[in-house]
This record gives sequence, C-alpha cells and structure tokens, in this order.
Amino acid sequence: MAGHRDELHAIYRAALAAVEGRRRVAAALAARPLPGPLYVVAVGKAAAAMARGALDVQSGDIRALLVITRPGYDQGIRGAHPGLVLQEAGHPIPDAGSLRAGELLLEMIAAAPATATLLFLTSGGASALVEVPRPGISLADLQRANRWLLGAGLPIAAMNAVRKSLSRIKGGGLLPHLRGRRAWQLAISDVPGDDPAVIGSGLLVPGDDEVPLPRLPSWLGALLGRAAASPAAAAPAEMC
Repeated sequence: MAGHRDELHAIYRAALAAVEGRRRVAAALAARPLPGPLYVVAVGKAAAAMARGALDVQSGDIRALLVITRPGYDQGIRGAHPGLVLQEAGHPIPDAGSLRAGELLLEMIAAAPATATLLFLTSGGASALVEVPRPGISLADLQRANRWLLGAGLPIAAMNAVRKSLSRIKGGGLLPHLRGRRAWQLAISDVPGDDPAVIGSGLLVPGDDEVPLPRLPSWLGALLGRAAASPAAAAPAEMC
C-alpha cells in the first residue's frame, strides 16, 4: 500500500511541476523569444511565478515589470528586477488594491514606447485582482456585485458577462490602450475549455457578446444599466 501511495505522490508532484508558471513561461519564451524592449504585466495568483519565468529567459530585454497578485503570493520576487513594481490586491473580492493595480496597468501601457512589446502573463484570479470600473461604478458596487456572483452558482461565462459590463478593461477593454503596440499573452487556464476570453475575464479578448445575462436581482440590474449608460461603454476596441 505504501508503494502505491508513493507512486501517487510522485504522479501528483510531476503534474504540478509540469504546469508550474515559472517553468511554462520560461519554456515558451525560450522557444520563441520576444523582441525588446519588453514591458511585462503579470496578473493572477501565479503572477509572481510566471514573472520569474520571463526573467529567467529575457531579463535583459525587460524594461518594466508589473506583478499583480494577492497578499502572500509574491514568492519573494521583490527586488528581482530594477523595473519591478509589485501590487498586492484583493481576491476573490476586489479591493482598493485592485483599483490601484488597474491604475498602474494603464500607466505602464501608456508609458511604453511605440517600439515596445507588451507581454501579458495571466492566470486564475486576475478578474478580482485588477480592475478599472466604468464611470459611476464604485468599489462598493464592485464588491457587492462580486459577492453576489460568487454565491449565485453561475457558470463562469455568465459571471464574466456581468463583470465585463461593469469594467473598462475586461472583455477586451485593454485593446484601445495598446494603440498599435505589439502585444502577446501567455495564460495559465483555470477554466473549462481554456477560452482566453474567459481567463481573467478577457483583458485582451472581447469574447462572445451573445452570452445571455442571468436573472439578476433588481439592484444589480440597475447597476448594469448605469454602467451601460457611461461613456466608456461606447469606446471602440482597436485590434493590434
């Protein structure tokens, strides 16, 4: 019996190692290095590990590195690169750190020169960890909506349909901010089907606009109506 247990443990450890963020990002970049200068954004619970993978292979090309993750998940990455900014934020409920992360994200993209390559490293938890709400939507609104979504038992596509309706950056909302810069995304999927429009609520991928919204409480329906009336709702996306 002990032998079988050891074999199962070995299989389990091998499976975890095979999908570990640092290893997978390093392998991907070693196989296809990206042209510099690189501006790297890592967001999610595996953000620090994924960022380390990028540093392992292309540290000399990286000019700026923004790591957004939850407290306790930094894996000692502080000081790993002179251009590193580490922002801790709330998960699974967004907090003030999530809004600060959204500000830092937009500032970093705006500061990148036209010749830069933007690399986005995305993993589970990104939906809560970084946010730029639509005008008129407060942090308290986001928190109330996310608490309801987490307890509603909805499929992830329906949850994201609500999240995207409240956000300026989800559902491909980052695309207009790229302004023609080259952008790549490496993602670790935690969703069935591995749809990049679902991972992190699709910061760079608009996804399916036909996903029907679930039955919502009246207060949440009113919140989505307020968000839809904001100027940001009509902003066109620019594909790069």
